Amino acid sequence: MIDCQNLIKIYYNRTKQIKIAALRGIELKVKKGELVSIVGPSGAGKSTLLRILGCLEFPSSGTVKIAGKLLNTFSDSQIIDYHRNWVGFVWQSPLKNVITSESAINNVLLPMKISGKIPYNKQKERAIELLKSVNLDHRMKHKPMQLSGGEIQRLGLAVAFANAPKLVLLDEPTGELDSENTSNILSLLKELNKEYNMTIIIVSHDKYLEDHVNTVYRISDGLLMNIDITKRIDSTKEKEQISYVDEYGLLRVPLSILKKDEIQNYVKIISKDDHIEIEPYFLDDDTKNAHKKDTS
Repeated sequence: MIDCQNLIKIYYNRTKQIKIAALRGIELKVKKGELVSIVGPSGAGKSTLLRILGCLEFPSSGTVKIAGKLLNTFSDSQIIDYHRNWVGFVWQSPLKNVITSESAINNVLLPMKISGKIPYNKQKERAIELLKSVNLDHRMKHKPMQLSGGEIQRLGLAVAFANAPKLVLLDEPTGELDSENTSNILSLLKELNKEYNMTIIIVSHDKYLEDHVNTVYRISDGLLMNIDITKRIDSTKEKEQISYVDEYGLLRVPLSILKKDEIQNYVKIISKDDHIEIEPYFLDDDTKNAHKKDTS
C-alpha cells in the first residue's frame, strides 16, 4: 500500500540562512489494511512524513508510492483527486477537522457532495452509518460547539472516512484529549480499521499508543530507527524488535539495547550458518570483552 524509498526532506530557513534536514532517508513499507503508529519525540520528522504521505508537501528527494501511484509526479488535478478520493486526514486539534457552523451530519455529507464519489442517493445513508460507527447518531443535528472535545474528534473520524479513502492519516489525534477520551478514540480506530479495512497511520509522541497497535515505527532525527511488532499467540502477546539497516550496511540499534548491553562505539559481529550474533566490544579492554563473551 505504502512504499517510501530513501525519503529526504530539507527545509530552508531564510532568517538564519541554513538548511534543516527534517527527513534523512526514510524507508517505509505499510501493507493494505494495516493500523500502524509512527512514534517519536517532537521534531523527529513525524508530521513532515505524514504531510508527504498526504501529498501536502513533496520530498526533496526519494520516492513515495501509495497503492502503486507515484506521488512525486502528481499534477495539481491529481493532487485534488487524491485529497478527495484517496486520503482522509485527522489533525490534533479537534476543531480543525470540522466546520463549526454546520451540523454533525452535514459535516460528514460535505466531503461526499464535493467529491461525488458516493452516489447522491446513498450519501445520507452512509453519513448516518458513519455517525453510528462513532457513536454520534444521536447527536447528528448538533453543531460541533455543542459537542465535547472527544465527540468532536469522533466526528472528525467520520468526516475522514466519508469518501471511503484507501488511507487515513492522523497527526497526534489524541494530543488534546484526556486519558479516557484517548482510550475511546484508539479503541474506535481499531474497530473502524477492522470494519472498513482501511490503511491507518497514526503519528504521535505518546507511548500510550504502543498498546493499541501491532506495529510501531520509531523515528528520531528524521531517521527510521526500528520497528516493534506485537504478535498475539493464543492469549499471550510477544513483541519483536526489528532494526533498520540502510543501503550502506549501517545498523540502527535501539537506544534501549545500547544502554542495556552497555554498547558504546563498537560491536563484534559473528556470522553463523543461520543467523548472526552481535556482541558489545570495548577497545583496549580485554577484561570487559572476556566478561561479555562469558555471559553472552
